[in-house]
Amino acid sequence: MKSAWAARKDICDFIAIHPLPADANKDEAVAKHRAFIEEVVRTPIGRNRFLKFVQYVQTDAATSAITALGVPAPRKMIMSHIVVEDPEHMREVLCDSDIRFLVNKAKITVPGYGQQSTMSTLDTVSQRGSATTTAEDNYQTAFAVFRIPNDVPSQLFEQKIRSFADVVMGSSFVRERTLDYTLWSQNSAVVSEVTNHIALPAPERFAIIKYEASTPPAVTMMGSTEVQDLVVNELMGGEGPLGPTGDIFVAEKSVILEKI
Repeated sequence: MKSAWAARKDICDFIAIHPLPADANKDEAVAKHRAFIEEVVRTPIGRNRFLKFVQYVQTDAATSAITALGVPAPRKMIMSHIVVEDPEHMREVLCDSDIRFLVNKAKITVPGYGQQSTMSTLDTVSQRGSATTTAEDNYQTAFAVFRIPNDVPSQLFEQKIRSFADVVMGSSFVRERTLDYTLWSQNSAVVSEVTNHIALPAPERFAIIKYEASTPPAVTMMGSTEVQDLVVNELMGGEGPLGPTGDIFVAEKSVILEKI
């Protein structure tokens, strides 16, 4: 049987995850982070190498529905998704003196930046849902950011996530409302550049589900009995449940740059 998952090989995805301190003013932190990444995009290396740059901000739109099912509330966080042509271009970005200067400035100006931040290039696989949309349509993006426990091999954890996603996408209720279901798993292509050139911590082990849903939005779907059963039985139940390790949330999306 042909796999429903398709790997993306023609570009390189990079993610930066920035959890905010518990006492941070979220609106102020997001504004400062936005100013920082806009400066990054305006650098010569950014203008030359970035194909896409998106800021995602965790919201509490679905938190009540998620926590009611026994899933922990997500951390406040901001994520930056960058697309370049290949890992070598991302290495060039991270080694650039302008980028290093701006990252060092962000460690001072953006609350908590660099203290718990983690970033990595990614391996990307995705499934298309049955929903259709146009550029003008309104749709929502939700994330599940899973921290991989120290005693669990990354490959095994990612297999569990893919199995969970297969069960979810096997639901006609979910598939009919899904645009894209993407699994991002980290690789080691730029670990040296992150730790040595911009002096940020070595990335924590993580895997990310990015879920894009048409209207009715993802938060509305959480109210369905079928989706609630999937969360309780597949995400939180069984051997080695995934839910306790993850931050699950609907995100606010801001496109800073888009060439593709």
